[in-house]
Amino acid sequence: DRQADYGHPADNWGRTAAMWSAILGITVTAQQAILCMVAVKLAREAHRPKRDNLVDICGYARLIEMVEERENEKAN
Repeated sequence: DRQADYGHPADNWGRTAAMWSAILGITVTAQQAILCMVAVKLAREAHRPKRDNLVDICGYARLIEMVEERENEKAN
C-alpha cells in the first residue's frame, strides 16, 4: 500500500535524502536517511520499549534492501 502512495522506496527515500542534503549542507544518501530513521526508533526504544519501534526498525532494514536492489538493477 505504501508503495502505491509514495512510490518505490528508492524514489521516496531519494527525495527525502535530497531534502536532508539541502538542509544539512552535505550529501545524504537514501540509505543514510533510512538509517537515521532507525536511529530515531532506537532512541525511542531506549527510552520506552515498544513493539512498534522494533517492527519499524525491521521495516526500515527492508527498505534499505529494496533501495540497494534498485541500485543494483540500474548498475546491471
